[in-house]
Amino acid sequence: MTPPTTTLVHTNPRTRVNWHRWGRVLRYTRIPVLVVSVYGIGYQQGIMDTTRTPLAMQQGLLLTILKSVGVTHEQHVQILDSSSSSSSSKPATPEQRMVMAVGQQIVQAARVYVQEQLQHALQQAARDPTAEMPSDMTSQQQLEYFMTQSKYAETIQLWYQAQLRLNGESSDHPSPWSYVWIQHSNIPNAFVTEILPRRLFITKAMGQIATTPDEWAVVLGHEISHLILGHNSQTNQLEVFLKTVEVLLLSMDPTEGVMTLFVVGALAAVHRGLAAAYSREHERQADELGLTLAARACFDTARGVEVMHKMHQHSVSAAPSTMQSSTISLWDTHPPSLERYQQLQRASQTEHAARYTHCHTITQRFLRAITRNPVE
Repeated sequence: MTPPTTTLVHTNPRTRVNWHRWGRVLRYTRIPVLVVSVYGIGYQQGIMDTTRTPLAMQQGLLLTILKSVGVTHEQHVQILDSSSSSSSSKPATPEQRMVMAVGQQIVQAARVYVQEQLQHALQQAARDPTAEMPSDMTSQQQLEYFMTQSKYAETIQLWYQAQLRLNGESSDHPSPWSYVWIQHSNIPNAFVTEILPRRLFITKAMGQIATTPDEWAVVLGHEISHLILGHNSQTNQLEVFLKTVEVLLLSMDPTEGVMTLFVVGALAAVHRGLAAAYSREHERQADELGLTLAARACFDTARGVEVMHKMHQHSVSAAPSTMQSSTISLWDTHPPSLERYQQLQRASQTEHAARYTHCHTITQRFLRAITRNPVE
């Protein structure tokens, strides 16, 4: 009986190498995909939670933000809205009323500025000869078309999102702004956040630095500029990108973990340095736009920028033995206060209220008089 014959299949070595390479490519590309997927799942879950219980979600976010700046008890916080009513039994002080009056003028100037920028971008898109927009579209459909199909889509989306953050869902009936006063804090600070827009967080110590309406206009203009320019979102996107790169590089460690400790340390340093450089650029952008908003709100920018010199003096007194107040460290998230002061001082020579004709009306003069002399 003849034994069955066995056919040997010879695999081309080059084919095996190619499959091995493709396997490595798939292995490495799946990691960033997984990271982005997990981020997307978390983002969608956050949207669902906010939709189901918006008030509870906002309260939880507020407490998280306050804890991040050292607030341990809700009694250490006073929340006032733009009509000067308080969520607590403690009435607004003259200083708080003055700051809120300045804030209202800065917010209004920001709304007008963003609307102008959005309209300008839409006009550019409409004049684009390459645009193939149907003629029977409504204004809302045109906006949606330009935000997706136009070569100006990125710019239009920037200003449209800025308008939403400033006004809420309705531009015709903008949502009011709130002022969250952090009473027990020795750190002079003011900030906004995109996860809870239309809220200005201000520490009590900031009132010892900014003492005049013009100085507060520069401070609040700077913070609202962060909100307009979407800096929080950009920072989050950078963080996701850097984390993805870190995970990808660690997965490619050929030593199977021996080099991991060294790689982790190096990646952490690079991550921190890049994030700090990104943050410093954001601060410079917010300084520039903030000064424009203060000028458009008819405040004296030359006097207002003195607040940055006060911040420089405060940083020197807080750390007199270091040079961090006058030189940039790789890890600094803000440019030196003295450098910012000098740049703003130069900019205030050309960016001031005299440039804007609406600042010379009787109404604006009356508003400035009220702001500088709040009613007791």
